[in-house]
Amino acid sequence: MLKGLKRGALVHPVVIYSDESRAGKDEICDQLVFCFDMHPNHGKVRITCKKYKFSLYVKNIAHQLYGFAGVHSPDSYERNPALRKFKLPQLGYASVVDLWVDLGKLFTSIHPEVGARLASKQISMDVSKLYSKTTEGRMDIGISVHVPVITDMRLPEEWDMLNAKFSPYYLKVVGDTTRTEKKALDGLLDIDKPDCVVDNTGTLDDLKRAVYADCIPKIVKSVQALAHATHGS
Repeated sequence: MLKGLKRGALVHPVVIYSDESRAGKDEICDQLVFCFDMHPNHGKVRITCKKYKFSLYVKNIAHQLYGFAGVHSPDSYERNPALRKFKLPQLGYASVVDLWVDLGKLFTSIHPEVGARLASKQISMDVSKLYSKTTEGRMDIGISVHVPVITDMRLPEEWDMLNAKFSPYYLKVVGDTTRTEKKALDGLLDIDKPDCVVDNTGTLDDLKRAVYADCIPKIVKSVQALAHATHGS
């Protein structure tokens, strides 16, 4: 439970990770958010779901500092991923991703947990808003559980902080090595036993089938177990 939240507020993060970049983490995240937006009720549990980025502060700072050089807002890159490949000649970068990586290294060298702390603060604010709209203890409307989905946790310090606050659900993606990229911060997490492993070496339709047939039922079961352990219902 997060500090500062009213008693009974439940949070069950899902961390989607891979040993390589471009393995399909954000695609899976988008499917989870869409599914729980469309079908929030699962037995006595009502699930809300949202994507969070540990690196969001880096992207915001990059936009604020280097907007003059063609660095767009984070939302722009979410809407149009192709923008990430554009060169930034004024800054000497082959792409905005290289700029983000350098800035991220700089900030995490000063404080490795900064991204996780800022994301946790946003999660706390979101959950407080969600619970202000419900009546605690009303079992007829179900137990509300917020599921933050995080796709860019890469540092052991971030892992330590998240585990100190929650009991996250870990979902590992195994991508097609002909499509993925190995970047400097990839593969640093040492998670022995992920809760779910997704094979993304096929088509997009194959990935969607795997998410709906395997991942979502397992996540729902994990959320229900948390609600039962906390409320005994």
